[in-house]
Amino acid sequence: LIPSIIFHKQKKNSIIEHRDVIIMKKRWIYGALCLIWMFVIFGMSNAQGEESQGMSDTIVIFLSKILPFVSYNDTWTFIVRKLAHFSEYAILGMLYYLFFSTYRIIGKKQILILIGCVFAYACSDEFHQLFMEGRAGQFRDVCIDTAGGATGILLWHWIYTYLLKYKQKRMPHEI
Repeated sequence: LIPSIIFHKQKKNSIIEHRDVIIMKKRWIYGALCLIWMFVIFGMSNAQGEESQGMSDTIVIFLSKILPFVSYNDTWTFIVRKLAHFSEYAILGMLYYLFFSTYRIIGKKQILILIGCVFAYACSDEFHQLFMEGRAGQFRDVCIDTAGGATGILLWHWIYTYLLKYKQKRMPHEI
């Protein structure tokens, strides 16, 4: 009886250690993805005004060829630029969420902290743009970036919560 109890404890400890290793690997991967994406955003902000405008124009021209209601004009270029801000920060928000979820402490307070982190990075990004030729740091863009990040965080929180509940229903003994 005693050897079987010892074996059971060893097996349980090895499962916990294995789970901890997986969590640490995820933490490193998600942390690296956050940093990589932050560098991508920095690189996009590092483009001078003409280069940035050229990227937006290319997208608008492409969209105007496949969507009949899109035309190449300043309004559509503006929309594309702001959607780019929104979506790049939505991705950042999702990556922040994934990283912090490895600590298993995601609640309302942590979500607000994550949104604060997105806001801080958006502020630093717009500040950086003040020093780029043909670019301007604008508080409106900080708000759009933060809204994108908050959307990504809340979307991922909803998905994560749904998946966790689904997993608990299917395998309550393993969680």
